[in-house]
Amino acid sequence: MLVPSSIQKSIISLLFSISLLYGQPGSLDPGLDGDGKLTTSIGAGNDVARAVVVQPDGKIVVAGFAYNGTNNDFALARFNPDGTFDNSFSTDGKLTTPIGMGEDMAYTIALQTDGKIIAAGYSFNGSTNDFALVRYDPTGTLDNSFDGDGIVITQIDTSDDLIYGMVIQTDGKIVVAGSAVNGTDQDFALARYNVDGSLDSGFDTDGKLMTDFSAYDDKIFGITLQPDGKIVVAGYTDDGTTLNWGIARYHADGSLDNSFSADGKASISFGIDYNLAYALAVQQDGKIIIGGCTFNGVDDDFSLARFNADGSLDMSFDGDGKVVTPLGADDWIFSLLLQPDGKTVVAGYTGTGPASDFALVRYHTNGSLDNSFDTDGIVITDFSGYGDMAYGAAIQPDLKIILAGYSSNGIEQDMALARYISGLNIGVVDFSDDVHSVLIYPNPVLEEARLKYILTDPEEISIQLMDIEGKLVQTFVDHEWQSPGHHEQCLRLKEGFISGTYFVVLSSPHGMVIVKIQK
Repeated sequence: MLVPSSIQKSIISLLFSISLLYGQPGSLDPGLDGDGKLTTSIGAGNDVARAVVVQPDGKIVVAGFAYNGTNNDFALARFNPDGTFDNSFSTDGKLTTPIGMGEDMAYTIALQTDGKIIAAGYSFNGSTNDFALVRYDPTGTLDNSFDGDGIVITQIDTSDDLIYGMVIQTDGKIVVAGSAVNGTDQDFALARYNVDGSLDSGFDTDGKLMTDFSAYDDKIFGITLQPDGKIVVAGYTDDGTTLNWGIARYHADGSLDNSFSADGKASISFGIDYNLAYALAVQQDGKIIIGGCTFNGVDDDFSLARFNADGSLDMSFDGDGKVVTPLGADDWIFSLLLQPDGKTVVAGYTGTGPASDFALVRYHTNGSLDNSFDTDGIVITDFSGYGDMAYGAAIQPDLKIILAGYSSNGIEQDMALARYISGLNIGVVDFSDDVHSVLIYPNPVLEEARLKYILTDPEEISIQLMDIEGKLVQTFVDHEWQSPGHHEQCLRLKEGFISGTYFVVLSSPHGMVIVKIQK
């Protein structure tokens, strides 16, 4: 095993003790506003959070839209870890940004390495909707170094252009994804921007592209980056009869990657009528896991699928590469996260209209429900007896799970947050002698660290670095046989490594040890 059995048992016992002290996995975290739930009003009517990120200092930033009395504006709020407003952000912790002549709606948010915040969605120009990005300084003021006024508007084609997802590359370039109308129907649409907000001509020659799957509508909802820089997106494609999941993978220059499903595009169906993919992530083994919903003939169910790197379904995932989980009346996944231990967490809602609730589900790596998470792998959260929906999800540096969306109070919708105990209570390990199993120093890490560990048996081990979202960042040792005894490994970080929380994962066929580090 990776660690001496007595030490391993002590570590497991300690983790269970911490878990019992701070709540069972899946339980609401009372450290957020006293009961794990929080609602807040931003504008004069309905206020909805569509996305959430957590800063390295633990502060929570949400983005969405708020009604100003006439139409919707971009809306952001920043909270301290305890759920109180952070008054260093826009003086009272919340802000709205009007952009165009009508509806301005943010659907996604991202943090830059310098602490600046980007919200993206769409803005109405008087006749059609355009891609809209807004960048804020850490204090909440518009960043005038971003296209002169902090706001970038991009017309992709001649009609409606909508952003639903966004990622920031390691070089700081911003990639957004959604849909654009080609004159007849909607197509997958992407754009890439330089740090200053200008379109990147290295991406499909003019910084923007459209991909047509069919003669009907195609739309992207989710986007992620592979460690090799390839861009993976997921949404739906309409074949004229049903809506099917649509997935595409692109090279960094915007060209379709033909090593994925022969032409860079794949589509699958779960059931009848419609199937939509909303969120995705790339596992440390390169497999792509995607979440969404499918219609079963009566109502909608949570649906997951996992693909091999070549675009084929991974049959080791529940036997056929697909998992369907019914929760209630209508069940939709909007967010998907990977924990550092490889488990998948999905969030959305269950129910219909005024009876909907936040829904959070955790799966093992083989696609089965994780019964250690609230006894059956499923957590349903009601706020006040009216309609509640979770759209955004994030894992905090302390590995708690935060969801953001809205809760109706019977009159209007308010932004809503809920935070849950994950059960992964992993702290910074600081062992001082060889009796213990793992030693990483220095921690925080500058450019490199030393990892010391003990093997009691010959082992084939891997040593990898994961980020807070469960994405593989770097591999230090890949399936290497090592003899029993004391081992030391230099962990040299790649150039351009951004500050934040990471996890060093030592794994073998017999087990796993996870250690949190700071950069």
